[in-house]
Amino acid sequence: MLADRSATELEAAYFKDLALKNVHLGLKAMERLDRHTSFKVGGPAALFGWPKDLEELRRQYLFAREHSLNVFFLGGGTNVLFSDEGYLGLVLKLEKGAFKESVFLTKEGDGIPEDAGFFATLKEGDELVLRSGAGAGLSELARLAASKSLSGMEDLAGIPGRLGGAVNMNAGAGERQVGDLVAEAEIMDEEGEVKSFGRNDLAFGYRAFKSPVKEPLITSARLRLVKAASEGEVVERMTRRLSVRKISLPVEPSAGSFFKNPPQKRAGELIEEAGFKGRKEGGAMVSMLHANILINLGKATFKDVSALARNIEEEVERRFGIKLEREARMVDFAGGVNV
Repeated sequence: MLADRSATELEAAYFKDLALKNVHLGLKAMERLDRHTSFKVGGPAALFGWPKDLEELRRQYLFAREHSLNVFFLGGGTNVLFSDEGYLGLVLKLEKGAFKESVFLTKEGDGIPEDAGFFATLKEGDELVLRSGAGAGLSELARLAASKSLSGMEDLAGIPGRLGGAVNMNAGAGERQVGDLVAEAEIMDEEGEVKSFGRNDLAFGYRAFKSPVKEPLITSARLRLVKAASEGEVVERMTRRLSVRKISLPVEPSAGSFFKNPPQKRAGELIEEAGFKGRKEGGAMVSMLHANILINLGKATFKDVSALARNIEEEVERRFGIKLEREARMVDFAGGVNV
């Protein structure tokens, strides 16, 4: 019923009134989603929230549940595209306050002050834990670790996502995946309760993550890092990784790798061999630099990207008998993902 029409046409007044009546929650009505995704497409979210701490996050989430609204947890928005009509529900973006904070911990879990003297006492091979909120950027964390001569994050430098989303999809680059580093994660469940889960409770696979929570919202994670011989060694590896990304990835808006690599062959190679490099659909195009990246030429729509993705999937399956699985999430107006 509601999903047959756009949020702009049918729901704008209702959700603006709802946000005003509950101004203490800090929600905004009809926030455009193209401002929050790297692909730069998407209509308005019925409601949008930027919680600054766990208590505010819980209040906003439970409010949505009380009003039977869909909820979408948005990280950096680097692997998601929203419908041109928008999203009929609440989008929660964890990028402020406590969700941006990071602190180094001892093995006993005690916080370590920003004191260079302590880090100078570490020996090569010593382990240290970095606890970071879900809104911390991966590149930011990689630089922080490098500044303390800690290794583990450098291969993830340049990935534009945030920690929460990266853990939730086990983002990675080269041979390194975020899941390799996770020692513990704090996750909010469907009742709004935040619980800590150790490594043995969590399962990571290729661009996949499972936890005891059915629809997990990661609020923070603890990453296990190792003392390197020197800061220069870590920075050198990080710089090398960034250089490779710079020359091999397009500068146009994109959602990064669009399809997961199947076991038989890399997705980009299959797409290129199927003749799709440079193929366009409206304002969307398969990048000439990397065939597994779809780019926005400036005026792409959700429908353009959907059509191009479907054409790729159908042709790759027809030619090679391989079904491609999407890594990027395409979210329709009613909340369906990759439908």
